[in-house]
Amino acid sequence: MNDETVTFSEAYAYGTSPRNVRIESWRGEMSDGQSEQWLKFFENLKGENLFNGCWADVTAIHYIYLPEIRRQLQNFVTLWNAHTIRKQRNRDYLPTGKVSAMYYYPNLKNESARKHEEQPNPTLLAELKEEVKDFDHELYQDPAVEAFCSESLRRAGFPPISDFNYSFRNRQHVDAYIHLRTALAEREATGNPLPHIEKPFKVEI
Repeated sequence: MNDETVTFSEAYAYGTSPRNVRIESWRGEMSDGQSEQWLKFFENLKGENLFNGCWADVTAIHYIYLPEIRRQLQNFVTLWNAHTIRKQRNRDYLPTGKVSAMYYYPNLKNESARKHEEQPNPTLLAELKEEVKDFDHELYQDPAVEAFCSESLRRAGFPPISDFNYSFRNRQHVDAYIHLRTALAEREATGNPLPHIEKPFKVEI
């Protein structure tokens, strides 16, 4: 809603969503089908003393696993968005059709969704963009760290991570992670640490 007279408290509600059955069901399916298996896997790494939360461990986890987790979650979202929302009894006012089509093309004849797009305040938008102009939300690793990880694995005889078999029964990615966490920790200990990603905002407390 692009209405400057509306306060934030009027447009946003805090609290749980116990009655929002559909979104809770979707979260459950995503958890059971995708994220839960990774949570258990990382808990096992911790239980085997292969993760202690240090920078080297977190960085190795990011490099080895985050691209694959992102890929799997994106596949899940793409598949889910291809579903068709059917008509509901006594709820004729709800839009029906394929989720992705309703979102991207709400004005198509065969879609019942409405386009509520509004142009933001250009001055405010420019100010917000200026605050985060040097921040890339897709970047979770400094390029120098990416290069170090890639070269370290290559020298150890590992293929590119895009060629890894991420089956939980396959030890290739685990062995690569163990190698990389060690290499990163050794690099940190040399006194010539790799650069860390800075947060977009520095809050003074």
